[in-house]
Amino acid sequence: MYKPTCILISLFLLSSFSTPAQNDSLLFLTDDELNGGKTVRTGRYDGKSLWGYINGGADIYLEYGFRQAFVQDIRYNSTLYKIEIYQMTDLESAYGIFSVSTFRCTDVDPNFSRDYCGTRHQVQFVKADHYVSITNETGDEEGIKYTRFLASHIGSKIEEGRYEFPDLFQHELFQPACEQGMKLIKGELGLQNGFPFWSGKFTFPGKYTIMLLPMVAKEGEFNLAILEFPGHEERVTFCKINNLDLLEVGEMASRKSNVAEEYYYGYNNNCIIVLESFLPKEFISKYIQAIEEFISR
Repeated sequence: MYKPTCILISLFLLSSFSTPAQNDSLLFLTDDELNGGKTVRTGRYDGKSLWGYINGGADIYLEYGFRQAFVQDIRYNSTLYKIEIYQMTDLESAYGIFSVSTFRCTDVDPNFSRDYCGTRHQVQFVKADHYVSITNETGDEEGIKYTRFLASHIGSKIEEGRYEFPDLFQHELFQPACEQGMKLIKGELGLQNGFPFWSGKFTFPGKYTIMLLPMVAKEGEFNLAILEFPGHEERVTFCKINNLDLLEVGEMASRKSNVAEEYYYGYNNNCIIVLESFLPKEFISKYIQAIEEFISR
């Protein structure tokens, strides 16, 4: 189980578009595997050449921890499909970029027990240290079916492995929501993409990780998060900006914002647990109890 280690352009583009090494090519689908589809082009990009492929969009991948990307364009029955495989530095980075890139998922696939998001025009999934996006132009039934087909084949080429959720989120009260979509946010760009509503809490430069669990209970909505800072200084800065006393381990502080009641718990030297509720306290008492029992154990 996961435990926080803290104490809780043309010339440039052409030059970057290269033939992958032999081992890397295993991630590309051959025409024999495409069930009648044909490869239009392939490309491989490292941290420098990624700028030539997605320009300003490269920043967030580099912020999370990026190694290389593999891109394959396929044409099937006149429709263009694009496979993008981003190899990140570790399981956490891959899950993180997936978690802030997925919205309004409407499709599931029995081949993927977790970390899969399907819509009419796109399938996204994460497996081991790879984040994969596959898109189609049409969004029709054939496009959806063939996109799933490609996802299944790509998934079979990637070794097993997945990010483990924090221990707190594996509590029986939180685990179902965790399976539906925990956000793993790293830094300013991750926050802007994954949960911009909290940008006002982090108006300072520096690195931080937010393990955020949006919860929907029968009574209403609330958010649970573990904030992990690289050092004591960043933790102190966060508390000052949010008008909080510096929380020692096990201490709790609460405050009201315009729309929510917020509960902050000191968890280890560089971590803070946050519960943001839009409900009266009596409706979330069991969740508060679970948090406090977790911290005190």
